[in-house]
Amino acid sequence: MNYVELDFSHIQKPDPTMDYRLVRGRIYDERTAEKDFAVTIIVQAFDRLEKTRECIESIFCYTQGVNYKLLLLDNGSKSEDVTEYFKSVAYEFKTIIRINKNITGCYALNAALHFVDTRYVAIVNNDIIVTANWLHNLLVCIESDASIGMVCPVSTHMSNRQEETLGGFDSLEEMQAKARQFNISNPSLWEEKIRLIPSVVLYRMEILDTVGAYDTGFVHEFGDDDISYRLRENGYKLILCRDTFVHHNHLPNERNTELETIRFAAGRKSFLIKHYGLDAWTDMNNHLPDIGAFLPKIVYQKSFVDVLGVDVRCGNPLLEFSNQLRHYDRDVTCRFAGYTTQALYYHELCKITQHVTCGAILDIEKREEQYDVVVLGEAVNGYQQNVEDVLSRLIKVIRPGGWLICFASDFRLIENKCRMMAQESIAYWPYPVMSENEIRRILCMYHAQIKAEIPVTIQLGIRDKERKILESTCHVSLKEALAEKVGETYYIIQLSE
Repeated sequence: MNYVELDFSHIQKPDPTMDYRLVRGRIYDERTAEKDFAVTIIVQAFDRLEKTRECIESIFCYTQGVNYKLLLLDNGSKSEDVTEYFKSVAYEFKTIIRINKNITGCYALNAALHFVDTRYVAIVNNDIIVTANWLHNLLVCIESDASIGMVCPVSTHMSNRQEETLGGFDSLEEMQAKARQFNISNPSLWEEKIRLIPSVVLYRMEILDTVGAYDTGFVHEFGDDDISYRLRENGYKLILCRDTFVHHNHLPNERNTELETIRFAAGRKSFLIKHYGLDAWTDMNNHLPDIGAFLPKIVYQKSFVDVLGVDVRCGNPLLEFSNQLRHYDRDVTCRFAGYTTQALYYHELCKITQHVTCGAILDIEKREEQYDVVVLGEAVNGYQQNVEDVLSRLIKVIRPGGWLICFASDFRLIENKCRMMAQESIAYWPYPVMSENEIRRILCMYHAQIKAEIPVTIQLGIRDKERKILESTCHVSLKEALAEKVGETYYIIQLSE
């Protein structure tokens, strides 16, 4: 057993309400991975002794078939109970690190990573209970492709479409029994993601040498978004393993929502500053609804599907289209192209598409290529141009019999809410309010037919364009308005052949 104490008492703990210069942490030492051990499992704990005990006991019980080292990290617990428990853990290949002051989780992990000498590192927080085959499945995924740098399982109490409940369970014994049946390695259930929010995460250690470790300028929130961005910036893929489940043993009522709101705002602002205006919340959180029922028709008798993403921001809708197609049929390959009206996203789209064009929305018809599918990432009535003009241009770049996936926002809800709050009419509202009948009328003119309508509910204010309009036209606080929900209707549209 190795035991290390690190003294952080001279370091000032950051205030999440303040701005900090963001510094990319790096591991500079050359590392030769041990041949006898594939993985180091880091368990990070801050108090919560019982949860820590449950976490480590689950690791011993459900991590079979993999040689691993154990690095037990006590990140400034208020008492020494956690460290004393770590010392009592009966495992030969363990290292204990005790940090005497909790700066942040990222700060502690960066210190711990210097003690890792294996090819892979798995990071497990102490409120996680792992399950049968968890590590084996993650290793199968990450070793399947050298370009995969980061993999995560699905879990309970997670955002970013990474949640899995196993249909519910009433005890940990029932959870483990269901997880044993769930955790069967299946590559068709792997999804490439724009970002990953880890409950458990497995990294190649070499990529942390390449892209740097955690940026400690992110005090709590958006540090995972930042490292996800840097991995993709360096050509690595992020994979969510929907064939692997762990239990996030953390209930919503255990959270300090007021403090989390402060941390969220500070982290979001830091990401915007560091990455030149990209918003990890709005630009990477634009999801595509489930269109799986229509995929057999869309890809009928095709080995390649040419997909054009129009104003899909960083490209999340394209990856989600590919993921849904992967679940349906692994033999069909997507060939992505991008078109954006905002140069901010040009570089991001280059990472996942074969070629990208930047131009005005009405100039899209100048493209010589046609596509099997066009995915529109902004509301069709969210442009200041006439909706008929926008739809007609999009239809011209779709092959006969091809498909258009788009949505319309019900801006009337936003308008009515602001009128009610301000007790006055909005002086300027540039976006057209479209009824379903009007959209159908336009499509009929171009021999296109709506095959499905999928209603979606989002939080008002997610899209910054609407937020800016509200701020400029309503002289009231938007706190209440931002809690409202607004409807969006997705349309799955097919052109005649």
